[in-house]
This record gives sequence, structure tokens and C-alpha cells, in this order.
Amino acid sequence: MTGTRITSLWASVIYPFIGDTGYPLLQWREEDDTEVMAIYLVPDTFQKNDTDGSWIMHLGKGISNDLQPLKSFIAWNVVEISHLKTLFQAAQHISGILDWSKDDAYRLYCDEGSEECSNEEYISPLVLN
Repeated sequence: MTGTRITSLWASVIYPFIGDTGYPLLQWREEDDTEVMAIYLVPDTFQKNDTDGSWIMHLGKGISNDLQPLKSFIAWNVVEISHLKTLFQAAQHISGILDWSKDDAYRLYCDEGSEECSNEEYISPLVLN
């Protein structure tokens, strides 16, 4: 995906109900209206010189209707096959959270209301090389 222009970018961390390890979550929209969500697994033994990492990514484009069918893809890269299971569990957890109301998500992840969470920020277009 070289030379793809990103028009917006969001970063967050999703924590499972059990365990302390969070999953970095990046979401971005590309100029052709492709939306991407990537979940990363950062192991405790991650070394600064590690070039490979474990991640799962969902790419979607279009609106699901008769006029413009939805195109959706899943891609992944894992250092160990056990990471794939963990990443799919994280994806399932995140999928469930997406069905919650905004207030419920704020209460769980911010311990209070939305005033305790950070503000969303727009980041000007970037180019991936």
C-alpha cells in the first residue's frame, strides 16, 4: 500500500475484560474511502530490533446495498501461530464493543463519563511510503 494517502487517523488501546495486556488499535480512512482497522499484538518479549510483528487488519470500502456492494478484506501477519488466535479474540472483543452505546463504552474505559476521555483529533492528510 505504498503511496496511499490517509485522510484521517485514530489511535487507541483496547483492554480485554480479563488480563492486563491492551491491544493497540489503529484506524484510518484513505482518500479512496477505504476504511482500515488494525489490531496489534505487542508481546512482553518485544525487542527494539524486531522487524516482524503480529497484527490483524480489516479493510472495507463501499456501502452495502444493491447499488454499491461492500468490499471487505482481512489480512494478518503473525510471528507465532498462537498470536493469530489471540488477535482473533481481540477482534471479537472489539466487535462486541462496537455494538455498545457511546455512554457505556465511556463508563467502562474511562471510569466516568465522556469528560474524562481524551478528545478526538483530526490529523491532516499523511502519505505512507
